Amino acid sequence: MTLGGRARLWTVVWTASLWAATAGLAAAQSAPAAPRRGGALTYASSADVNNFDPALRGGSISEAAKRLVYASLVKETPDREIKPDLAVAWKAAGPVWTLELRRQVRFHDGTPFTAQAVKYHYDRLLGAENPQRAADWRTILAGVEVVDDHTVRLRTKFPDPFFLQRLAASSQIASPEAHKRLGRDLAKNPVGAGPFRLKEWVPGVRAVLVRNDDYWGDKAYLDQVTIRPVPEAGVRAIALEAGDVQLADLISPEDLPRLKRNESLQLSSRETVRQLTVGLSNLKKPFTDVRVRRALNHAVDRDAIAKGVYQGLALPLAGAIPPLAVGFVSVDAFDPNPAKAKELLAEAGYPRGFSATLTGTKGRYVKDFELMQAVQQQLRRVGVDVRIQTVEWARYLELVNLAPEQSPLEMWLDGWSGDRATEILQQRFGCEAFRPRGINLHGYCNKAMDALVDEAARTFDDERRTALLRRAQEMIREDAPSIWGLAIRATAGSSRKLHGVLHFPDETLTVDEHTWLEP
Repeated sequence: MTLGGRARLWTVVWTASLWAATAGLAAAQSAPAAPRRGGALTYASSADVNNFDPALRGGSISEAAKRLVYASLVKETPDREIKPDLAVAWKAAGPVWTLELRRQVRFHDGTPFTAQAVKYHYDRLLGAENPQRAADWRTILAGVEVVDDHTVRLRTKFPDPFFLQRLAASSQIASPEAHKRLGRDLAKNPVGAGPFRLKEWVPGVRAVLVRNDDYWGDKAYLDQVTIRPVPEAGVRAIALEAGDVQLADLISPEDLPRLKRNESLQLSSRETVRQLTVGLSNLKKPFTDVRVRRALNHAVDRDAIAKGVYQGLALPLAGAIPPLAVGFVSVDAFDPNPAKAKELLAEAGYPRGFSATLTGTKGRYVKDFELMQAVQQQLRRVGVDVRIQTVEWARYLELVNLAPEQSPLEMWLDGWSGDRATEILQQRFGCEAFRPRGINLHGYCNKAMDALVDEAARTFDDERRTALLRRAQEMIREDAPSIWGLAIRATAGSSRKLHGVLHFPDETLTVDEHTWLEP
């Protein structure tokens, strides 16, 4: 069986197991004959929208909102199918991709979408501004050439087997004129070419988006979408039951049985590439010592946490890559062994353990606080005294975007979604990816692993790429820059009157122009 086959088999087995346990959570309801236009959707989200700038990151809630405002060159469906969006056709010749662009498209400010807008977007990413999304392209993209108003060429530094997937993940185009006028304030006043426009954003309260009646594609059925941050999972569930909201993300395992019995609701549950681990500052003592990092991995019982805290709706991870990610290979897990953990700590000079602070959120991710408590309790058994510090989502993003040598973080709850093993290993753990240049907050660097991943990223032969990624994943597993954690199964709830919700492998829950609501 191939490694990809193993991942698919795990998906089938896990999905079947959950289905048997919850007997038809997402059973389809017979829909009316045709969709209808009109209606206002309220979406209770686990966190606030952080920004509306396509050149910045901000988590899956921000991504859900940006998908409404912006169109991308290509888009990926929840089933990972690549489809045209602003680009209607493409062809590759070695490292050069030529894209034919959609005509008669205008941004929300009335300016036309052309090849010059595509070049402006990527020039911004590769330029002196160095926004967060630059990490997606800096090592890949050599430059962008305008052929004519409706044709653009993107030249990569080497033939890229995942180019279209990369485009789908990072090619939302903003109006160049709006960015020239607004600068950083584009993050608060987005101007895209998507099916909705931003009407109002009150951070911490709501983001209100309304139908763009000048949209180039099918006009949205919904009149309005309101994203309302509700960090408490139980409160989201109650609001859904009461009809105050029609869509809610990250339903807690404790609420599932009750919501399942409610005939007015429907539940969508899927495996994701969302992983929750405990990041370790590899530049700060005692985490500079690999023996300490391995000891912590031996001290934590991931299986017990998956069963006890998540009630089976999470999968223990042996290393850095979740099974749903392209390029995943199975590696040996650290066995939960407190005696071995104590032995390694003593060898490293910490026979009585040490103290550290674990920083994270409460409510942003499924059972995030409870996960931190479980880790705290298990580490206490080997003499490691962990103090839990919870922060608001906006503050959390500030902290994890600092350079590793400047960050005050010692240990942190690390929530990350990555679709490809090469992307995760390069961007999260690469030597050249330390923030702010990339998104490596750990301060971990292994040039031998980097070389393996770099070769894998440009290898078209599946067997050769798998062999390279196996060695890389075994290497980082041993180096243990994190306490390896869990891959989360995400469950969303919605009114049965809501149709066409999109639930992606990266945990993003959103709607589009084809989503509609019964009266």
